[in-house]
Amino acid sequence: MANLLGVNATKILSSNPSDKAGIGEQGGRLRVIYDTYEVLADMAAGDTIQMGGLIPAGARVIDVHLFYDALTAGTLDVGWEASSNGVEAASADGFVDGAAVTSQGHVSLQEDHFAEAGMFKKFAAAVQPIVKVATDTEATSGTISLAIMYILD
Repeated sequence: MANLLGVNATKILSSNPSDKAGIGEQGGRLRVIYDTYEVLADMAAGDTIQMGGLIPAGARVIDVHLFYDALTAGTLDVGWEASSNGVEAASADGFVDGAAVTSQGHVSLQEDHFAEAGMFKKFAAAVQPIVKVATDTEATSGTISLAIMYILD
């Protein structure tokens, strides 16, 4: 039976101080970006909602939660815009791809969309999180909420 070590476990057990795990990977603080959007009219495919502030450079995304009221029809994606310096490319569905919003619900990156590009992604530059309407909704009222959990330090 082998006793195997992960990359950071190896660093932590190393006698070389320069090999220590990064502070965000051992004892880092979880931070949250949270925002809501009140739907006031039918949203068309391609509409984009900027949510919250920027995901900072150096942040590693741990989870994303999308909550929504019944919007009658349609699907929503969650991702990010390209960074202003061009280091990070845009990905409209990097966190959530095609959440059906026909009835009230919730999806998360870890539970429902764990294969997306944003899972545990460490951003090299600050990016704006977005919710993008992938297919037309029909509701003229409702709430969309987004929570992004990340470690920075």
